[in-house]
Amino acid sequence: MKKIIFGILLFTFKLSSAQTGWFWQNPKPQGSNLYTVEFLNENTGMAMGSNGCFIKTTNAGATWSFKQFKKLLRDYPDYHSCIYALNENVIFVLSAHDNSFAEDYYIMKSTDGGNSWDSTFIVNDYRVSLSQISFVNETTGYCFFGGNYELPISHIYKTTNAGTTWNKYTINGTNDSLRSVYFINQNTGFISRSGYSRQYYKTTNGGSIWNTYISPVAFSGITFINDNTGWLVHPNDVYRTTNGGINFFQTGSSSFLSCPGYGFFNADNGWAIFDNELYTTSNSGANWVLADNSYRPAKIYSAKFINQNTGFAVGEYGRIIKTVNGGYNWSAYDITKITSEIVSDLCMIDEHTGWAINGGNGIEGYRKGKIIKTINGGDSWERVDTSVSYITINFLDAMTGVGSGEGFIRYTKNSGNSWQEIRNDSITFYNVSLASSNVWYVACENNISHDEYLYKTTNSGQEWKRFFLSNIGIDEIQFLNENTGYLVTFFALFKTTNGGANWQNINSPNAKRIFFLNELTGWKYGEGDIYKTTNGGANWQQQLHLANGSMQQVLFVNPDIGWAVTDNFSYGTALKTTNGGANWFETINFNAHPTFSVDFINENTGWVSGEGGVILKTTSGGIIGVQNITVEIPDKFYLSQNYPNPFNPNTNIEFSLPQKTFVKLKVFDLLGREVANLVNENLSAGKFTYDFNASALPSGIYFYKIETEKFSETRKMVLIK
Repeated sequence: MKKIIFGILLFTFKLSSAQTGWFWQNPKPQGSNLYTVEFLNENTGMAMGSNGCFIKTTNAGATWSFKQFKKLLRDYPDYHSCIYALNENVIFVLSAHDNSFAEDYYIMKSTDGGNSWDSTFIVNDYRVSLSQISFVNETTGYCFFGGNYELPISHIYKTTNAGTTWNKYTINGTNDSLRSVYFINQNTGFISRSGYSRQYYKTTNGGSIWNTYISPVAFSGITFINDNTGWLVHPNDVYRTTNGGINFFQTGSSSFLSCPGYGFFNADNGWAIFDNELYTTSNSGANWVLADNSYRPAKIYSAKFINQNTGFAVGEYGRIIKTVNGGYNWSAYDITKITSEIVSDLCMIDEHTGWAINGGNGIEGYRKGKIIKTINGGDSWERVDTSVSYITINFLDAMTGVGSGEGFIRYTKNSGNSWQEIRNDSITFYNVSLASSNVWYVACENNISHDEYLYKTTNSGQEWKRFFLSNIGIDEIQFLNENTGYLVTFFALFKTTNGGANWQNINSPNAKRIFFLNELTGWKYGEGDIYKTTNGGANWQQQLHLANGSMQQVLFVNPDIGWAVTDNFSYGTALKTTNGGANWFETINFNAHPTFSVDFINENTGWVSGEGGVILKTTSGGIIGVQNITVEIPDKFYLSQNYPNPFNPNTNIEFSLPQKTFVKLKVFDLLGREVANLVNENLSAGKFTYDFNASALPSGIYFYKIETEKFSETRKMVLIK
């Protein structure tokens, strides 16, 4: 049911830092899309974007700190746009929470430089979008949620108490559909109308009185460098005023469809974002030149110039770039050898050394890219063997690896420093399994006949033997040792116990990929399903079904602990199980990043990767704080006894919520004093667990208490050190 729109403050609540067991390794400082950037002075700047991310610099962009805040709505993306900083402590942000056609709009305010935020609900209206926020002085400001040409509806709100409350605002007592607001100083500001109207309003007394003017064309935005000189941009033309906006005259043609942001340093020089590209002008907008884009985000969403020379731009996948020559050349904040394409085929040998493929989609859906390597646990990566594009790689140890692609198999025996190759240009080699240091298997397809083959070597690549397997369509192969292996197609699973000489057809569910921990225990997965066998494939049990998205990879380090990464086209998740797949819970949810690969070297240390060059690492098994451990909705409130109990120093506290509610979970000592505040937030319906670490507490008896609007319960636990 839609919320009723009121022109006053509806409610506020505090956003706190989100806990996560994962940290960013690429890009840095984080990889969620950045939609807005603002600089208060030459040193202090900030940016916000999707998934609750906030970054800040206090040294002119040399380094950026990263904070992530809990989303207002757990199941939907958050979008943050239009930062306005009154000073280093007081910051305002326009925010939307829902799907791509966001409906719930908020004004977020921080009074401590971005460490915490109050969020004020403003309006629910699917017809509007995030637009602008601007302050006249320390107390008076305007925020604007604009429509578009097809849906010329908008809402403008005004505060006179530094954003504590906001009231719906009308211009000259009318309910005109408005589009943008821009203040030159505390007295002079402009507001334009939506749609194809050329009408706009100007105030010279801080908004007490607005005068009506007519521009030559309808415009999407306005900017000034002083009281007299300013510009407005039409989808095809640029207009300039030299008398404070009373009259505008055409200076040039932009020849672009849209202009989400632009500005001028002086009467001649300016910048603009057109179609997610950066452009500069040196003749007051008469002509525009594409800036150097040797390194930039895939899409640029926002830019801000500190002065005529120095500026910053942010965009897709969290990329940050900087210019020191007025926008003609740009450099990356984080110089990396990883592109903003997909990172897949993670292969970590130990806590230090690993490889992956970095590239886009290739032939017939295969992902092709260059090999990247790390020797410091993922803190930095180097591109290796860039002469060809690989589809897949696999390393047996720190020295021995095999990679393949369209027309070739390459193998290395010296950690990738050099490679040997066999070629067959009519064959695509697309899957590798290393059974031992000598025995390797590679699946391939003849590009002409489309027959499927297996290539096998028993002497570390010196000689290769081909197995003809007709046209069954191999999706994946996995060998547990030199003799025992599995081959999967969408409709069938085949097993060999004699090194591929013979294959037995095993009944299995329709899923394209496999992971076997041993000869008896394995998982088959694809689309949104995971199936498990404990008797070598004789029987299968469905463990998980997701209505949206597909399983990209499933990995287990032992019979109980495993992970799965998913791709839901626009976002990805990392799921974890601690009971062999009977239950799965979410450890990462990225609204902007489909995830494609996962690799763990033990129960705690692992990596996930995906679109946008994303690589994240965990050293805690991906869990810190409260986690939702089931997709099923419980039928009642419940607080479980912690386990283990007694404990030292970690224990798990589980609770169930049949509905979305605000939850408090606290720990008290025997005297009733609060010693830990574990949960203090809105949670959706589900079953949750909290991994409580009591290393800072002395041995003794403690009580943990859960409180919701409709439920309260307390239980005892014992810490023994």
